[in-house]
Amino acid sequence: MNRTVSRAVVLLASTAVATTGLAVLSTATHAAEVGENCHVVTTGTADWAMRTSFNSYLEGPIANGALYKYKGGIEVRDGVETSGERATRQFTWPVSGSNDGEINFGGGVHWTGHNHYTGDDASQAPDNFILDLDISNPTIEFNGTQATLLVDYKSREFVDTTTVAGFLSGTQAELATITLDEAIDLTTPSVTVIGETVPTAAGVDVMGGFYPAGDALAPITLNLTNEVVCDEPQEPETPETPDATTGSSEGGILGIVGILAALGGIGAVVYNYLVSAGIIAAY
Repeated sequence: MNRTVSRAVVLLASTAVATTGLAVLSTATHAAEVGENCHVVTTGTADWAMRTSFNSYLEGPIANGALYKYKGGIEVRDGVETSGERATRQFTWPVSGSNDGEINFGGGVHWTGHNHYTGDDASQAPDNFILDLDISNPTIEFNGTQATLLVDYKSREFVDTTTVAGFLSGTQAELATITLDEAIDLTTPSVTVIGETVPTAAGVDVMGGFYPAGDALAPITLNLTNEVVCDEPQEPETPETPDATTGSSEGGILGIVGILAALGGIGAVVYNYLVSAGIIAAY
C-alpha cells in the first residue's frame, strides 16, 4: 500500500473514530445535564423516645424494682444513642438511607421488665420477662405533612404482671401515624421537622397491648442533611490508529479492517468505500 493511499485510509479511519467519539461524548454530557447520574444522599438522625411514660415506668421500682431477683432495663444497639433516664430518656436513631417519600433509620432498642423467674439459674432469666419489647429499623413514609412510622418488632403481649405471654413479631409493621409541622423536603441542604405520633391499631399489638389506640406516643424530631452527588460520566475509549507506514501491507490492512469493524455503522461505510475504490481487497 503506497504512502498516499495509506494516508487516505488513516484519514478516513480517524474521521470515523472522531465522529463516533463525539457522539458518545454528546450522549454522556446530556445524561449528566438531566441528572441521570445524580442522586441525593441523606444523613442525619431521628430523636424519638417511643413513649416517655413507658420509659419512666420501665426504669422505675414497679417494673425493675427490689421485688424482682433479676432485673431488666433498656439496651440500645447498632448506632442508636441514648441519654437521660426515666422521664428524660431519649433515643437518637441514625439515618441509614432514603428514597423518594421514604427515610430509613438503623439500630434498635430493647425494653425488658417484670422478670418472673426466681430460681438460681441466671440463664433462665432472659426468657422470663413479662414485659419484653424490641423495636428496630424504623422507616418513615411521608407525603406532605402526613407520615407513617414502620418498624421491625418482637414483643410479648402484656396480660398482667404475673403472666409470661407469647411473642408477637413483624417486619415493617405500621406502628404510628405522624403529623409533621411541615413537609419533608429532601432537595434542601438541611431539614429539621417535628412530628406528633399516634399509634395505629397495628401499633397497639406492636407494643404488646400495653397502651390503647389513640394514646399519643413521644414526638419525633428529624434532623436531616441532604447532599446531591453526581457520578462523573465516563469518557469513551478511542481505539489507537495503527501507523500505516510501518509493518507489512497485509498487517496494516487487517489492522484497519479491525478498527472499522469496531466502529460499527460508520466503519462499514468507510470499508465499502475502500473496497469499491480498489484500495483494499474484500475480507
